[in-house]
Amino acid sequence: MKLTRFEKAKIIGSRSLQISMGAPVLIKLAG
Repeated sequence: MKLTRFEKAKIIGSRSLQISMGAPVLIKLAG
């Protein structure tokens, strides 16, 4: 699965939001 830069930024942004809200850091982004 190939992600564009925009899609990666969106995924990273949503993960950062979850982390800042106290979600456990379990998902590591590949690539």
